[in-house]
Amino acid sequence: VTIAFSTMEEGEFIIKLIDMLGRIVKSENGKASLGENAYVMNLAGVDKGVYMVILQNKDNISKAKLVVK
Repeated sequence: VTIAFSTMEEGEFIIKLIDMLGRIVKSENGKASLGENAYVMNLAGVDKGVYMVILQNKDNISKAKLVVK
């Protein structure tokens, strides 16, 4: 899955994939550049279901729902 986001600052970010029971299924780090960014998370081995994707970049936190079919 490709996660697209924009930022006003360069820096490290963390993306977490969390199941509906609150368990962290995957956690990956990356480095964002100023402006538009795209991060590809490999979902191989992730069970079908509904997940929350949490992107944390410094003090900013974004959340989105992801359905794996």
